[in-house]
Amino acid sequence: MNIRPATFADARRVHEIRNAPSSREWSNNKNEIAWDDHERWFRRQYAPDSPHRCYVLDVADRVVGYCRFDATKEGGGFLLSIALDPDECGKGYGTRFLVGAIRAFASRQPLLAEVLTGNEVSHKLFRKTGFRVALVDERRVLYRFDPPIFAYGLKLWTSNAERFADAARLYEAGMVDFIELYLNPASSSGSEELRALDGVPVEIHAPNTHGFHELVIGREQLAIWSDVLALADRFRSRRIVLHPGRDHTLSSFQQEFAKLEDPRVLIENMPGRDTFGKEMFGKQLSDLERVRETHEICFDLEKAAKAAAFLGCDHREYVADALELLSPRYFHISGGDASSPIDQHLNVWEGSIDFPALKRLIEAQSGDEASRMVFEVPKTSGDLSNDLKNMDYFRSL
Repeated sequence: MNIRPATFADARRVHEIRNAPSSREWSNNKNEIAWDDHERWFRRQYAPDSPHRCYVLDVADRVVGYCRFDATKEGGGFLLSIALDPDECGKGYGTRFLVGAIRAFASRQPLLAEVLTGNEVSHKLFRKTGFRVALVDERRVLYRFDPPIFAYGLKLWTSNAERFADAARLYEAGMVDFIELYLNPASSSGSEELRALDGVPVEIHAPNTHGFHELVIGREQLAIWSDVLALADRFRSRRIVLHPGRDHTLSSFQQEFAKLEDPRVLIENMPGRDTFGKEMFGKQLSDLERVRETHEICFDLEKAAKAAAFLGCDHREYVADALELLSPRYFHISGGDASSPIDQHLNVWEGSIDFPALKRLIEAQSGDEASRMVFEVPKTSGDLSNDLKNMDYFRSL
């Protein structure tokens, strides 16, 4: 099964599922909706600039369900509506689809669901997935769900094929919310191995080798970039994380980045020095603020502490200023020595970065979308237990 944003090409299947007798039985409007009316409504309701969202469930390349998030007229929340093809009911898709669609939507706004009295299947579904009763009358129950502030991301490389199945199981179990997949040009998985991640939300991280660490773009780098874009297309990724390179000025970075322009790209902030001790571009907030004018920032908390050490300022003040200037919603996290400018990537509990304070800063500036945290921590065993240990530690702060 695969959960993805709906496109206009899905309007026909959404219409068929909505008009099924079992769907209309528990709808406020029990009449069949004409195709022409639905087509116009769907095109307007889910236009790219609309606040509303619709996700569909693919099984064997066929849409078998939809989950809509329609902004309420009063604002401050979304009305959720979910339906499955009658032929696919009873196969265990409902809970997985609802949870997966909420994760994919990643809103911090309250989610509301109206369920008519007597629709026991839907009552059970919403209670099971953490919705609470907000209002009851003789006709319906209004359920409410308040999404968490943080979404937890697992970092994998395309060369980690032996861990893909375990990662997918962790997602299905609700222990991680998404995966960030780093494309390793030296050793990438084939299409058959990548199938293990189908149905899991995947974001992409571009290489930081093969000329990308310096971000000097020639024919070799353009060929690799084509692979990055193909991987993002394959998983329908919303984000591609890219390092801004070494030894650049703002002008020279912009010149090289123009060769890779893609609206999905997030530029990652950099430490004072890389692991080789070389000074990095992307540590000055003034440069990052200029980059933010056209592209969002992937904000790495460990690299921020390293930049602060290089610049001679307190890393908590640096992060507070960065959150105000850059408004990031996508983060990398790992541990490190806050007094050193050199990149490290330790466990979150190792080093001297004040993560309790940084977590409070992020919580205080959290907006309508969940803050997505990718844990770039050591893989200390053959499984993913150390990643989960780091996530649990962060949750406990």
